[in-house]
Amino acid sequence: VFASGLLVGGSTYRYSKAPPEMVAKTERWGKLAAKFAVPLPAVALHFAFAPAVVSKVAVGLKTPAEVESTKRWLSTAIPAALWSEAKTAGLLDAACPTPGSIHAR
Repeated sequence: VFASGLLVGGSTYRYSKAPPEMVAKTERWGKLAAKFAVPLPAVALHFAFAPAVVSKVAVGLKTPAEVESTKRWLSTAIPAALWSEAKTAGLLDAACPTPGSIHAR
């Protein structure tokens, strides 16, 4: 889900330095998450579980603190308006399944 760090405050994506366009997109997602007062990692986790075809999501956790953070993020309510705004802003395709959409589980 976190692609080696960029969504949780790191500077890497796929175990390399994140390209500028990925950093910019992450910053846009971060601003959107902040607008709705939810942590960006919570948004990422909820999005990963959205499509009906997804039955499991692997999240690499190394420490008890990471387990606790992940539990908090999974219990965070993500407002439906965040997903709508992400589509309007071009962060997601209009047809992309999001939590609560008809194509989500």
